[in-house]
Amino acid sequence: MQKSRVRLRALAVAGWVLVAAAPFVAASGLGARATAEGAAPPPAATSSNLAEGEALFKARCASCHEPAVGRAPDRAALSRLGLMEVLNTLLNGAMRPMAQGLTTRQLGLIANYVSPPTKAAAASPPPDPPRCAKIAPFKPAPGDWPVWGQDLANRRQTSAGPPASQASRLNVKWAFALAGGKEGEPTVAGGRVFLTSFSGNAYALDAAVGCLIWRIDGAHSRTAMTVAPLAAAPSGWAVFYGDQTKSVHAVDAADGKAIWAQRVEDHPLAILTGAPAVWGGRVYQPISSFEELTASAATYPCCTFRGSVAALDAATGKLLWKTPAISQPPAPSHKNAAGTQMFGPAGAAIWSTPTIDAKRGVLYVATGDSYTDVKEDGSDSILAIDLATGKVKWRTQVTAGDNYLSGCEVTPLVNCPKSLGHDFDFGAPPVLARTAGGADILLAGQKSGAAYGLDPADGHVLWKTQVGAGGPLGGVEWGMASDGRRLYVGVADAFMPSPPGRPGLAALDPATGHELWSTPSPRLPCGWTGGAPCLNGISAAPTISGGLVYAGDMNGRLRAYDASSGKVVWEVDTGAGTFATVNGVAAAGGNIDGAGPVAAYGRLYMMSGYQGSLGGPTTSVLVVYSVDGQ
Repeated sequence: MQKSRVRLRALAVAGWVLVAAAPFVAASGLGARATAEGAAPPPAATSSNLAEGEALFKARCASCHEPAVGRAPDRAALSRLGLMEVLNTLLNGAMRPMAQGLTTRQLGLIANYVSPPTKAAAASPPPDPPRCAKIAPFKPAPGDWPVWGQDLANRRQTSAGPPASQASRLNVKWAFALAGGKEGEPTVAGGRVFLTSFSGNAYALDAAVGCLIWRIDGAHSRTAMTVAPLAAAPSGWAVFYGDQTKSVHAVDAADGKAIWAQRVEDHPLAILTGAPAVWGGRVYQPISSFEELTASAATYPCCTFRGSVAALDAATGKLLWKTPAISQPPAPSHKNAAGTQMFGPAGAAIWSTPTIDAKRGVLYVATGDSYTDVKEDGSDSILAIDLATGKVKWRTQVTAGDNYLSGCEVTPLVNCPKSLGHDFDFGAPPVLARTAGGADILLAGQKSGAAYGLDPADGHVLWKTQVGAGGPLGGVEWGMASDGRRLYVGVADAFMPSPPGRPGLAALDPATGHELWSTPSPRLPCGWTGGAPCLNGISAAPTISGGLVYAGDMNGRLRAYDASSGKVVWEVDTGAGTFATVNGVAAAGGNIDGAGPVAAYGRLYMMSGYQGSLGGPTTSVLVVYSVDGQ
């Protein structure tokens, strides 16, 4: 696959767009389109062709990128993506609805306008790090972080991070450069770091020094990898992850060799972002979507996706059950102004990993917003689903009528809901915690800026606390953490003045929702903006270890907060300058979003850089911090 990518870029620079895109097309099952259209190169970059590319961009793309809407990158960030990244997104990624009906020539014109081939030529994927000279057999170790939330309750709490008393001495131990961005959060287990990448590779690296243990090619993925025991694996341990083809994979943790793969969704605009949860011989995979990005495509029959959870047999990958978040299936509703048949209900994407409650025999998931005006019962909700049968035990919808499509808040586009909501998804997984009084409580954070405490028995809301102003990039985005004494809530609140925005980190009493402290994120320059201020606020999930809370800011700062007071005791700017990496290249950090910090073996593992999002760079780097870099 590495050789294929090198040839891919060379062909793109020469102008053979379709030939260059063929590996991506094949990987996503779009080969029929490529075969039908033939491998004709796009026209040369003449002024008239650039003008045509600009006109296509403005008709299909500008409503979300000029200016940037929500998480969509702005025009300047798009220009840094590189030709192949743009093509991949148009053919296989979030922009497929915008590309519907366009010929290969037209896609090439857009890609060449957005990112001229000369820019793509400058960015080659980083090489692999050196292979490890000695590889010990895989076995779990004290201080592992084997799943996205550290445990299946998604509490993100451990005692295995750096000693709190020495946090001020944290320094870089090693770093690893990845192509592209929007990578999954690192998983650390058995002395190894397991990583996925949206650019196409998955890795197992030595957790101490970063040398390469194994690599899987063609694994375009955003989910974190989940490590769990599996008798069917030769080593007795497997790694589970979801990829861009909507398939869940099981590979042996020792050598990365495939055990099974199972496709869990057929909707063309579905995507897997949440890590699979593994319990009791089953794999539970949440299913998300980017159908929300279809508002400006008049010919797209919006909308038909419903978020769901699929349960698979961990030994074989066999699908056991699949439960949608919205109970009623989509049906024809009306025709839009262009005469395209519309559908509904739709939405309730599940961004995040499920939370397992073995005592009650259920899993909990949190859902996103609705895409249409058709009334439904599963968006902006917390659901409890029976682990064995997939039956919904209870469903608590906290915001009804949150009907939203990207771009509609800026321009009235053809597919916009008549009653437009506020984009108040639940992006963070629920946290199952035990209060100081010994009671179980289910904690949830919403992009509305509200945090909730729910009774896990029946889902009724016990308390609600407004920690931020909320909005499309506001409130709680990707996660929270709890040690039982406090619930630590990252607040993004991007693109808004403060007040009313409250970007930063807050601590609540999990039993009552009472706010105990709040530490704002200061507005600071970003390392990639040449000194200009940029977004601040905490979107990625925080992590608790040794009396400290570690949280990454969208401006690239990683901070350690005293858990009892919120005082910042250590800070580093991951977006300033470059890191010397085990790959042998200098890699730039950037904004911190999506993946949160992982604490294991006395170290912090942090992803910096989130491709093209929120004005950040188009690269990612895993940075590992330890006391004095030792």
